[in-house]
Amino acid sequence: GARGALLAAIIAALAELHAAAASIAQLYDHADLSLAQARWGFVGLLAASVVSRGLVAFVSGGRAYGLRVSAGLVLMLAAAAGAVALQTF
Repeated sequence: GARGALLAAIIAALAELHAAAASIAQLYDHADLSLAQARWGFVGLLAASVVSRGLVAFVSGGRAYGLRVSAGLVLMLAAAAGAVALQTF
């Protein structure tokens, strides 16, 4: 169902964010997802991207670089989640 499609899109985001985002947009367009589900789906995609990009930063640049990059990515994710949470009120 819709939840399974969202989960699959989030897992796909570990490798390719754009295709996963297009999948969520298409599910919303076909009324398979509500607007709130689509918004949180995009936050889930961002979270998967943060994980994969953070790992790449640690592997390619070492601990200090990985921490700096990951901190920025986590702040970006928190801002996106906060914006979505505010939209639900």
